[in-house]
Amino acid sequence: MNYRHQQAFLQAVTLARDEPNGFAAGEVMMVEAMWGSFDAEWSVFGFVVALVTGRRVYLQIIDDYGDAGHIEEALVLDMLASERVPSLQGLGAVKWHTDALPELNELIAA
Repeated sequence: MNYRHQQAFLQAVTLARDEPNGFAAGEVMMVEAMWGSFDAEWSVFGFVVALVTGRRVYLQIIDDYGDAGHIEEALVLDMLASERVPSLQGLGAVKWHTDALPELNELIAA
């Protein structure tokens, strides 16, 4: 895990409050899983987040620095209790990190 994952998570949580099905940063209890992919012009990160209310959500952030300028989008989707991670059809193979994510969970505690 690196600084880029942490920054993406913090920005995604900030944007989440204004999204449909959104939540406030203070509602985050822990990050259960994450994935990410990036290059010089774009990045996509996804997080499974447990909220203090008992809700679990998939939080995704896309940053694109292409020809159209900087585009930043967040997505918040409720998850079923039976889902460990969401199925992300259309994104190809996604490698989920589900081990303890101390770098992200320490951000929540701060």
